[in-house]
Parts: sequence; C-alpha cells; structure tokens
Amino acid sequence: MPEPRKIAILGGGMGALSAAWAITAQADWQQHYEVTVYQRGWRLGGKAASGRNMARYSRVEERGAPVWSGAFGNALGMMRDCYAALEGLGLRSPDAPLGSFEKAFKPLNHLFVLEWLPDADGGTRVEPWRIEAAPEGPAAAAESPADFVRRTAAVLARLLRDAGGPPGGGDSPEALGSDLPAIQAWLRRQEPLAEATTSRRRLLTAADLMAATLAGMTAEKVAAEGFDHLDRWEIRAWLARHGASREALASSILAAAEGFAFGYPGSHRGPAGIGAGAFLHNICRTAFAASGGRFFQMQAGAGDTVFAPLYQVLMARGVRFRFFHAVTGLHRSADGKSVGSIRMVRQAEPLDGYDPLVPVRGLPCWPSAPLWEQLRDGARLQGMAPDFEDESQPPSGEALTLEAGEAFDAVILGIGIGALPDLTAELAETSTDWAA
Repeated sequence: MPEPRKIAILGGGMGALSAAWAITAQADWQQHYEVTVYQRGWRLGGKAASGRNMARYSRVEERGAPVWSGAFGNALGMMRDCYAALEGLGLRSPDAPLGSFEKAFKPLNHLFVLEWLPDADGGTRVEPWRIEAAPEGPAAAAESPADFVRRTAAVLARLLRDAGGPPGGGDSPEALGSDLPAIQAWLRRQEPLAEATTSRRRLLTAADLMAATLAGMTAEKVAAEGFDHLDRWEIRAWLARHGASREALASSILAAAEGFAFGYPGSHRGPAGIGAGAFLHNICRTAFAASGGRFFQMQAGAGDTVFAPLYQVLMARGVRFRFFHAVTGLHRSADGKSVGSIRMVRQAEPLDGYDPLVPVRGLPCWPSAPLWEQLRDGARLQGMAPDFEDESQPPSGEALTLEAGEAFDAVILGIGIGALPDLTAELAETSTDWAA
C-alpha cells in the first residue's frame, strides 16, 4: 500500500476546518492521508474566532455576531454531525453545557433593526424595529432563482395588502409584473415616509424596496439567468435604477441588510457597497432558503460553539494541529506547475505540544490570549505582549520552510483572500489564475 499523502492545510478558519472535516469523514481516510493544520497564533476560527478573557470573569470576546443564517445548510449539517461525534467519541455528555446541537444552536425567527429618526428638538431618537419571520420547513425552502422571484412577488403582494395598496391581479411575478408601474406610482403618491406613522412608514419602506427589487428581477431576467450578471451594478444604484425612492434607499433596513451581506457603503473600504447580484442572492437565500429557522443563534461565542467542538473531534480523528505557525509565502516548484515550498515563521515554541482549550464552567473554550505557561520563555513573551494575530505586521520568530515531497504532498489554502496578494506573489508570476 502506498504511503499516505501528506496534506498541509494553511489556516484554521471555517473553510480550512470544513476541508479537514470532509477528508476525515471518510471511514478509511488515515490509510490515504496525513492531515496537518497550520495556524497563526493560538486559536482556530479565523475571522469568526472568539475567546474567553480569563482575567475578566471568563467573558466572551467576540469578533462578530454569533448568529448563522438558516440557509447555511452545509455548515449547520456539519455542526449537527460534529456534536453527535462529540458524544459518540465520549468527549462530551449530552447533559453537559452545549452537550448537543440543539443546546448549542437555537432557532431565531426575529431580528431588530435600529432606526435613527429626527425628534421634535432637532436631535435624533432611536426606535427598534422588530422584524418577525416565520420558520420554514425543508419542503417550503426556496432554492432556484425562479423560486426566489416568486417568493419576492408574494412578499410584495402581502405588504401592499397590509398598506392598503392598489389591488393587483395576484401575487405571482407575472401578475404583479404588469402592475409594477402602477404600484410604484401609488407608492410615490403616499405621504412622505418621514411624516407617516411608525407602522405605516415601515410598511411603505419595505414595499418600496420590494417593488424595486421585483421590477429589477423581472427586467434583468433573474428567474432564467440567475444573479451573477447583476454584479455590474452596486446594489443601491441597481435599486434606484428600478424605481426605489431616495428615502427607502436611506432606510435603516437596507443598511442592515447590506451589513448582513458584508457590504458597507461609505466605510474605509470606499464608497461602493456590494454588487447587486451578490446582495440579492445572499438576502434571498436568507429569507427564502432557510430550513428550520431564519437564523440560528449560538448559545456561547463562536469559538466555544463551533471551533472548540471541531477541534476536539478532528484531534480525536487524528488531525495534527501546529499552532503559532504564520505562513509568509508560497513558492512554485521547479517546473512552475505546483507549490514547491511553503515559508513560515514559528511565532512561539510550545514546551510539550500545545493544549489550547480552557474549561469555563465545564465547557471547553478558547482563551482570548495564549496560554503562556505552555510556551518556551512564556513569561518573557507575555511581557513583550506580541499580537500573534496581527497580519498587518511581519510575524517574528524562527523562520522555517516546508518542502514538497517531504513535509507535504498537497496544499489546501484556507487563508483569507485579503492576505493572498503577498503570500502568492510568486505563483502569480506564472499563473494568470493566481494573478487574477
């Protein structure tokens, strides 16, 4: 039998660990592969990492909201399998804190959007806008662009009925499509949004945005051609192109939806927000493709709920983890057709392996700082207060090189795309794919 292929997984975020999970889910995987995950710093999670501040009552320090969309079917399925594996391997009792998927992830079918509104004294006031969304069963979940267009039409028809809008020919895209000019004209004739009562303003705002969305989906043939071709427009420009009012474009609900889709207009990233296709596909999947809940709320930080269980199961399966290994460059092989070597910096040296988790009320968690006592010269390092996760600065430590055929046979690159221009500069010189 040939020797197992050595797989080097670079990075420890969701993509990297999902790859490790898929490989090790095969019953005989160890006959074919040796898997090693190389991770900068002391914890897994990437952009979704969280940690417990052990000097401040073990409180969670989170990088983002610990909420997943109900449309994240692959991720939620993996975590269901992971929690079952925790119990099957004897790593966690169902009676323990977060002892099952159902304890760790709770369906969440409402959310709050904050509206910033002018008050009578010339200042601003904040009003919470609670948005309810009924859970969807698997049979009701939309999947195709045509499904998404139909569901958008049905939502618009309901909003118009609630707002006392013009009667249309039905709630199908075909029936509403012919009525859209009249619907948008009716919306323009209503009182200004700023003068409407709270409930009516919200109905009209939502109807305004949904009418423009349906108009654009119809005009751009989304049902037949999908979403990707819409990315030549930024979402706000696209909505304005299809009749959204200036007031609706300035609404808090659109800003919240942009944030959920990782578009931040006017931020340090520049004036553009997010492509219309990416935005609409994201929001349609969130609204219409969810199964069992619109959202799932983690009952602790993402590090505790997602990445500690994945680490425990993958370790038990035989995956090796090398913490404090920062990748500095991927270099091509002599023939230019593959990765020949990986340059790294070992930021710190564990005394005898590295056991990264700490118990908090019986729950294995990532700390928000390295466990200095497990590192060589840990007290000295702690006094220097290095930020092992700071990618804006070159990592310091011992340089080392992994050579193809010795340390690895294949590479899975799980490092975020923002870091790749520096790490893959040499690959880009001979590959138009990498250069792009």
